[in-house]
Amino acid sequence: MKIKMIHWLLSLRYTQGQAPLRGTFALMLTFVASLSLMIGCGEEESTRYIITLEPPGHIHAFKEATLTFKVTTEEEEPVSGLSPIVAYQFQGVEQVGETEEGDIVDNGDGTYTWKRNFSDAGVYVLTFKFEQDGVMHSSSFPLATSKAGGENIFCPDKDNPEFAYQIRWEAIPGYVHAGDEVTFKIELKRSINEKINTEQPWLNTFDPLTPNDIEPAGSLPKVAIGSDMGEEKPLTVTYKGMGIYEAKYKFDVDKMMMTYWLHVTFEDKCGKVDESGKAGESASEYQFPVSPTQ
Repeated sequence: MKIKMIHWLLSLRYTQGQAPLRGTFALMLTFVASLSLMIGCGEEESTRYIITLEPPGHIHAFKEATLTFKVTTEEEEPVSGLSPIVAYQFQGVEQVGETEEGDIVDNGDGTYTWKRNFSDAGVYVLTFKFEQDGVMHSSSFPLATSKAGGENIFCPDKDNPEFAYQIRWEAIPGYVHAGDEVTFKIELKRSINEKINTEQPWLNTFDPLTPNDIEPAGSLPKVAIGSDMGEEKPLTVTYKGMGIYEAKYKFDVDKMMMTYWLHVTFEDKCGKVDESGKAGESASEYQFPVSPTQ
């Protein structure tokens, strides 16, 4: 059919007897030939792949997430031995980052693992791509991350807990460098005498914890910042409404990569809450890196 079309174009060019049309038909002929080449290479000869991202679950900013991509053929055969990269872009930011060679682990069963810390809460777009037989294959996936922090439950009876609280926090800017002045926004919420989902506590309903709820009434939570290099430094806290408290800190200029942590304490009628990145089961939720000055 393609050959008949080409012959028809050639015969039409001459039977019309219109020399000025020769360039137009030559261009059309070139287009048909190119189209044939693209169809031959792109659809008839190239293998189609299906790329999926396994649900990563609940991802907190500043905590390492393990992402697993899977590549199969249309016949669901796993594909290993690829050299993929992942491009990642935060919503509303023009800059796009990419993984480097060796960042993604080929597990040998068609799955590819990538570990990364996401320091911004919001939506990322991840594009998994690889080249095979001269053809680039890619798929994009949205990835939602939440603020750092966590949920904790105080309950004498697991089936009927009396008190649960949630702490969420973020640093602005998300990527902290030595010399930066950083604004920490800390969100405090609690739930009292409500049925609590102990398996997925982030799905529970929490109410903002206001200064009137903190003992003594009208108090603010205590927030300090610490590292392995010295004692914790208390920060000045202000209340911004809706259970959100704000504190600022300017980091010293240093050439070393450092890990810092937040330490949040407060007390209400249910007891004392003391969460820190220094030690304990949830310590990693309150830790964050500070990079050398750019």
